[in-house]
Amino acid sequence: MADGNGGETDRYTWTQTLHQVTVSVRHRVRDKRALLVRIAARDVLVQDGDTVLLQGEWYKPVHAADSTWYLDGDQLVLELEKGEGMEWWACVLRGDDGIDPAKCEPEHSKLSDLDAETRQMVEKMMVEQHAKMGARTERD
Repeated sequence: MADGNGGETDRYTWTQTLHQVTVSVRHRVRDKRALLVRIAARDVLVQDGDTVLLQGEWYKPVHAADSTWYLDGDQLVLELEKGEGMEWWACVLRGDDGIDPAKCEPEHSKLSDLDAETRQMVEKMMVEQHAKMGARTERD
């Protein structure tokens, strides 16, 4: 598996977190005005002039309104917000080579990165775990 819980095809490389997929298209863009990028909830079309770079159905739906694209030098990058919550994708487009999602590893996060409700739940679990560890140490 490639770094970043992703993979690669002959057309693109990709990485992912539980919330987002980043796709770097293997094509040098010479004129951004010739690009057509259409990111929809269930599919995508990317063309450079008459050349189709990506076309197909996403592995899972995305939040199209929260997804975007940009040029990093002459490379096209798509930033996709996953639409179905926190899960790992096996591939980017249906039918493309994929990865084993069971081998994905979550990114390290800090408590400050979490929303208030989740942070409170994690802190409570940490206190309970610490209390259990203390109780075991006293019995030993």
